[in-house]
Amino acid sequence: MTSENRPKTEQKSQWDKVFLEEIAFFGQEPGDVAKKSLELFRREAVRSVLELGCGTQPVACRAVHRSCGT
Repeated sequence: MTSENRPKTEQKSQWDKVFLEEIAFFGQEPGDVAKKSLELFRREAVRSVLELGCGTQPVACRAVHRSCGT
């Protein structure tokens, strides 16, 4: 079933409202968990990570840029 066919839930509507009203709700910088994960990945020479879409775009973009050396 595609997302267009799914009924909107009360929770989805709430999060849509949160993101529309406050784009920086979760912050614009990576949090402690993201920073510690990046340190661990570097230390262990991790070359690939499956990102499950659990973060915000600024965090994901920074992780990609750092892993690519940019």
